[in-house]
Amino acid sequence: MRRRLALMAALSTRSAGALAPPPEITLDAARKCAAPMPADTPRIIVGSKSASRRALLEAMGGAGFETRVADVDEDAIGDRAGDPGTLVRAIAGAKCDALLERHFATEGDDDAVLVCGDQVVTFEGRVREKPADLDEARRFARSYSGSSCSTVGCVITHDILHGTRRVDVHEATVAFGEFPPTLVDDILASDDGPVVLQCAGGLMVEHPLLQPHVRGCVETEPVS
Repeated sequence: MRRRLALMAALSTRSAGALAPPPEITLDAARKCAAPMPADTPRIIVGSKSASRRALLEAMGGAGFETRVADVDEDAIGDRAGDPGTLVRAIAGAKCDALLERHFATEGDDDAVLVCGDQVVTFEGRVREKPADLDEARRFARSYSGSSCSTVGCVITHDILHGTRRVDVHEATVAFGEFPPTLVDDILASDDGPVVLQCAGGLMVEHPLLQPHVRGCVETEPVS
């Protein structure tokens, strides 16, 4: 059952009060692809402030999950010039380890599953993380016109009670048609435009203005 949870989580509260709820556009996209959780799913703790991961869990029926943010220095972890799968695995693992040490060092009997993750976009062999500002988001988005990019993500599910961990790395390549001249500015000017600053590579595939220009998406099998 925990293996199933890991696979479903790969498809992205008590402490979430300080976090803004996921935007409706992200929740709507999550509802279209999420699978329901089994009735015997253990308590879930999400080690991430990602709106997409929280939206997926909500759409899967995990309304009672907790959110705890690791606040690790992601820039100091991994090699951006190396393998992106290794990078996201290292960052997700650092988040998981930090939360276990901070919150669960004396809670070994806690029957809960900690879910942590990380994702980057790769374009022309380079890793792209969250854009620093709207100008960089605009540059990222325009470069995808008539081209393709890949998302590389890692999801870790850690069984706190038994001390076991599953790590899944997954990659999907998205191909785009040519963008109309005003598309990027239209997306950034929309109500949901600023959300792209929280998206790796400035890529918000679920945005309705971008959706008509997605020509295809191919996902590889998760690597444990």
